Amino acid sequence: MKTKISLKQVNFLFLSWMLTLPFGSKLAGLSLGFFTIYPSLIFSGLLFLLLPFSFKMWGKFEKTFSVFLLFWLIYGICLGGLYGLHANAIFDIRHLFLQLIFSVSIFNVFHLLDRQTFLKSMLLGLWAFLIMLIGFGFFEFFTGIHFESYKTNEMLSLAVGNSFYAPMFIYENQNTFLVYIIFIYLLLFLFDERLKKNTYMQFLIVLVIYFFTAFADSNFSKIICFMLFCFSASRELYNSFNAKSLKKHLFVTVSFLCLMVTFFSNEIFLGPKYENSKNYRINELSVINKTENGSYEVSKVKEKLSQKEQNKLINDLDSINKNNPKKSFNIRKNLILNGLDFIKEKPFIGLGPGGYEQRCLLNKNNYFVASQVSPHNLPIEIISKYGCFGWFYFLFLGILIYKLFLLRKTFSKMDSAILLLVLFSVPLLWLMPSSYMLLQTHKMLIPLFCIYMLLIKGKNVGSAY
Repeated sequence: MKTKISLKQVNFLFLSWMLTLPFGSKLAGLSLGFFTIYPSLIFSGLLFLLLPFSFKMWGKFEKTFSVFLLFWLIYGICLGGLYGLHANAIFDIRHLFLQLIFSVSIFNVFHLLDRQTFLKSMLLGLWAFLIMLIGFGFFEFFTGIHFESYKTNEMLSLAVGNSFYAPMFIYENQNTFLVYIIFIYLLLFLFDERLKKNTYMQFLIVLVIYFFTAFADSNFSKIICFMLFCFSASRELYNSFNAKSLKKHLFVTVSFLCLMVTFFSNEIFLGPKYENSKNYRINELSVINKTENGSYEVSKVKEKLSQKEQNKLINDLDSINKNNPKKSFNIRKNLILNGLDFIKEKPFIGLGPGGYEQRCLLNKNNYFVASQVSPHNLPIEIISKYGCFGWFYFLFLGILIYKLFLLRKTFSKMDSAILLLVLFSVPLLWLMPSSYMLLQTHKMLIPLFCIYMLLIKGKNVGSAY
């Protein structure tokens, strides 16, 4: 079957798809009203058409999962017709379609190309993706220039803070940007043998991601960065105290540890880009005092209160902010509680595509969510909307993880640890964006995990530069 098509053309299409994937519909998108045509969609569509040439090579899992996605799409269309094809429903159905296209396309390419060619092109695309996010992220940070979006319009009504410098790229939200940059790094960590061996490169990338995370003030991504750092640090320490490489690693490791101890054991001055932090918040507060002659005097709180009193005031303000129903934590909690209510209401059928958002827009929810209407939680999102199909999606993911667990004897200790690190990190990513199912990272997860399993089975994992 391979002789009937040009594998060079297949690889060209695959590489073109990988290189245009980060830009989505923002790259020369042509709107058709209900659908938008753009380069990465065209390339994935052409790769989808290769199905007749590759299907016989597919394994049971790829076939079963792709058929499941097809029936999920049909089910979504049927529910949309039953409950109404409003804007949110059409948007979700479109992503069910794209989910099917992505999975079939990546399986086609994997089975048509030889393993090394596939890995080389995939890693090239992923590295290009990561480097572009890092490069543009620094551009946004240093210039404060972003692509215009609902988020930038929202900024016009807010006091300037450190989040104004957090990169968003074309994703319209700092958290979504972080989901992409962390997930792409995790994929590279999983597949790229050279990155696995280069702890200094790992430290550098994690440091950059944490830098962006600090300005976005994303707690979930801070946890992931901490896990990534601890993993690389522990591995570097292990290498440093290995007698064979003691001289090579110990010098740098000791210097780095000294720097970390110094940094965390001393007071840190937060610069003006952190102006909404505790050190600067007190500067914004003033008090009005009535003088003896009856006039009023405005003074800065910092001038009237002692340092101890200032700290108490800040803590009191933090307590009020934490209990504010509009606080991010409380909104996210209420979004989950609303989702659980929706799941209890229709645990097997679901609300249909766009159903969660539509309920919140119509105020048919029990918990206050301000202007937020998206679940901010992948399990809640797909189970509340699609019922049994949402449950089956996680069943497929569980089966895949179980299969990988059965292959653990063929893993090196480092590969096993990296896989566990990825598996612990991904659920945290599910909680970060407003709607994880709409992101390319969701579409990548099970197909690329499946390919990783196939590579392990074939013992073909290797560096692919």
